[in-house]
Amino acid sequence: ENIPQEPQNHVSVVILPGIYEGASNVALHIENASLAITSAAGSAETTLACAGGLHGLMLTNSNVSLSRLTIKDCSSITGGAINAAGSVVRLSDLILKKNTASGDGAVGGAMSFRGCSEVTIRNSRVFENKASKYGAGIYIHSSNVIVTGTEIHSNVLVGAGRGAGISIFANSSVQINNSSIYLNEGYFAGGIMLENSSLSLLQSKLKNNTANYG
Repeated sequence: ENIPQEPQNHVSVVILPGIYEGASNVALHIENASLAITSAAGSAETTLACAGGLHGLMLTNSNVSLSRLTIKDCSSITGGAINAAGSVVRLSDLILKKNTASGDGAVGGAMSFRGCSEVTIRNSRVFENKASKYGAGIYIHSSNVIVTGTEIHSNVLVGAGRGAGISIFANSSVQINNSSIYLNEGYFAGGIMLENSSLSLLQSKLKNNTANYG
C-alpha cells in the first residue's frame, strides 16, 4: 500500500475522554496546516457531537491525522463529519455515525474527499449516515483513497442519488482491503457507485445492499 506518511513537524492534539459539543468544539476549519488529533481513551470514550446543523471538520490544503474518536450528528451540504479538499488525510480507529449531507445536491453524509486528496482509512466504522445525492457513507471525487479493515454499513440515500455506501467519481483511485460494505440503501447502487474511476477490492465483502437500480 502507498500510505501517506505523517510529517515530522505535525502539531499534536490529544483529547481527554468526554462528549464535546457546541460551536466551540466542532465546526472546525483546518487550512494550510499539519496536525494530528487523537484521544487519550479511544473512540468509545471520546465523542465530537455536532447537532444543531453544525458540521464536523473541514480540511483544506492540509496534512491531517485523526484517530480514536467518534464523530456524530454533524450536518453539511458536503461531508457532514469530514470534508477534505486538496489534503493528505489519515483516519484510523474512528466511528462516524448519524451524520448528514443535506440540501440540494448534497454529497458525503459522513465524509467527502475532493481536489486530489490522498486518504487512508483504517479500522473504522461508518454507519447510519445519510445524504440526498451521492455517498451517504463516503463521497470520493478526483482523489486517491485506501480503505482497510473498515465497516461501511446502514447508510441511506434519502433522495434519488447514487452509491449509498461509497460514491467514486472523476478519475479517483480507490482500494478497499479486508473491509465490509453492507446494508446500505440507495436509489441507484446501494453499495458502491463507480464512474470514470478505478476500484480494487481485496478480501472484502459486499452484501445485503439494496437499491431500486443496481
